[in-house]
Amino acid sequence: IKEIVINHKFTLIGSRTDISGIFHGPIYYYISSIPFVLSRGNPIDVSIFYVALSSLTVFPIYVLGSFFGNKRIGILSALIFAISFQSIVYARWLSNPPLVVPLVTLYFVFLYRFIKGSKKDLLFASITLGLLNQSEFLNIVFFPVITALVIIVYFHKFSSQNKLYLFLCSILAILVSVGTYIIFDLRHNDLIIKSIFLL
Repeated sequence: IKEIVINHKFTLIGSRTDISGIFHGPIYYYISSIPFVLSRGNPIDVSIFYVALSSLTVFPIYVLGSFFGNKRIGILSALIFAISFQSIVYARWLSNPPLVVPLVTLYFVFLYRFIKGSKKDLLFASITLGLLNQSEFLNIVFFPVITALVIIVYFHKFSSQNKLYLFLCSILAILVSVGTYIIFDLRHNDLIIKSIFLL
C-alpha cells in the first residue's frame, strides 16, 4: 500500500495465495490506499476501515435476507452475521478477506434486483462480480459457476435483455475480474497461467 501511495508503484497483482505463483487481485491494496492516505499511513486506521466496512455489511445482508421472505428473515440474517465469530475475526485481518463478504452480499443484492426488473443492476452486478473475483483468487473458480446457474434458472430474464447490453456487462465482468492478471502475465512470461497448469 505504501509503495502505491508514496512511491507511485502501481501493482497488477495482490498478495500471494497458498499456491506458488498464484496471487489475489490488487483491489485490496487500492481500496486500502484510501484510509492509508486519509490517516497519513497509519495501519491501525486501515484496519479500522475494514472493521467499519464489515460492520456496515449488516445492512445489505438485511436487505438480501428480506428479499427471501419478510423483514424477520432480514433481521435474523443480519443478527447471525453480526454475532458470527468468523465475520468478526475476518473483519480484523489486515489482508484481503474483509472485502469478500461485503462484495458477495452486494453481488447478490444487485443480481436479485436485476431479476426483479431493474436493468441497470446487471451492470452493478457485473462490476461487483469483477471486484469479488479480484478480492480472492478462488472466487474466479466459484462465482462464474454460480452466475452460470443463475443465468440458467432465470434465462428468460437474461434473454429478454438487449444483446449488446448483455455482451458489454459480460466483457466488463471479465475485464475487471482478470484484466490485471492478463496484463501481469503478458509482462512476466505467463507466470500465473503456468502456475495454474502446474496445479
